[in-house]
Amino acid sequence: MKSKNLLFLAIILLSLISLSWGFLSGNKVDEETYVYTSTITYSNTDSTDLMLNNKYCIFDIFMNTSLQTVYLLNTSHTYEIINDADGNPTIIMSLTPVPAFENVTVSYSLKIESVTEEPPLINFSSSGNINEIPKELQNYTLRVGSWLTENQSLKNLAYQIKGEKTNVLEIVTSLADWIGNSISSYSSDYPLYPTETYNSKRGDCDDQANLLITLCRILGIPAYLQIGLLETASQKQETYFEGHITYYTKHISYHAWAIIYVPPWGWLPFDMTLGWDPFSSLKIITSAPIWSSNTVQMWNITQSDWAGEGRKEKEILNSQLYIQYEDILSSEQWEPM
Repeated sequence: MKSKNLLFLAIILLSLISLSWGFLSGNKVDEETYVYTSTITYSNTDSTDLMLNNKYCIFDIFMNTSLQTVYLLNTSHTYEIINDADGNPTIIMSLTPVPAFENVTVSYSLKIESVTEEPPLINFSSSGNINEIPKELQNYTLRVGSWLTENQSLKNLAYQIKGEKTNVLEIVTSLADWIGNSISSYSSDYPLYPTETYNSKRGDCDDQANLLITLCRILGIPAYLQIGLLETASQKQETYFEGHITYYTKHISYHAWAIIYVPPWGWLPFDMTLGWDPFSSLKIITSAPIWSSNTVQMWNITQSDWAGEGRKEKEILNSQLYIQYEDILSSEQWEPM
């Protein structure tokens, strides 16, 4: 049952959140405007009405940063905007129970104005040392969320790779080079903890990013996870958890990377799977897709348990609920929907 009292008269500019980029090159070279539409269908295969868990009523609306401005265009249901535990803007929609053997469909759309900035001129000789990292950023070195900074194996690895180095850029690229040379690409139904990535020597973009973040935090280097999407020409459908969850995406590839503080430049992207190059350590930064206008930043993970939250999705196996997500990104390059 879709609520009908709702397309809003005004475009709502989402609140600017505090965590984005510590460095701006100021050289904007390209821009793009997108419309992102997400449609979620909840199907109840039981003979009784199904009350939706609160987590199924909360939807992510992307952050405003120096590289993008996001507008909420419309929603299918009444809503309120709040910030989650990591400071990301979300909407909570007022959803009714899903009737027996019926569906409830929810949708919303965003307008995203994205610009490209060239990466800063980065070199090892200009990088600051660990003692130059501002003390107020210590919150980004804590053992919180998925970052198992007290694990002895990871601590041993971090300090072994660091050795006597104090130059932050040298330390972080050395950590990244170890991961790039040691961890093979692998995708599972849910995110891995850094210990699992380390022990299995495999993981996908967020798994490798979280391992890098953990090693940085162990050494007192501020770091967190950022999630985004890339504009692509493809469309695909994937199912998880014995068919309980289906994802259909068009012109979208979801992606994750690490954001790490390196003085004097500030927060920089370190992309293990789309930026890291075994022959050029700095490409992990300079070749990161975030510098392109076809990349959209979705949300920051600064303290939440990304791996743990992902595992909670398995709870759907014990229910009569089936969910289909349909996410579409459109721009001037694509035909109108």
